[in-house]
Amino acid sequence: MNRKYLIATILGSLAFVGATTLIVQRVRAAGIPATEALTYTGYLEDPDGMPIADTSLAIGLQLFDAEDAVTEVCEVNSAARTLVGGRRALQEEP
Repeated sequence: MNRKYLIATILGSLAFVGATTLIVQRVRAAGIPATEALTYTGYLEDPDGMPIADTSLAIGLQLFDAEDAVTEVCEVNSAARTLVGGRRALQEEP
């Protein structure tokens, strides 16, 4: 009984290592996406704490590398976007 358990453990370990290696190689081969690499999510609410829902607002985003706002690292142009339950996701534009 112990021998069967040992063989099953070894085979299971080899299968796990093989699957992990394949996954890591596939991720590494894909690289960093050129567009839509990041998604930013936000939640808007009114002064009473209720979510702003089912309305269209002009929403945009600019991120900078430091507080002094000199070098922009990401921008999502301002455009009319519909909020759902006060939430909206923005994807980085190329």
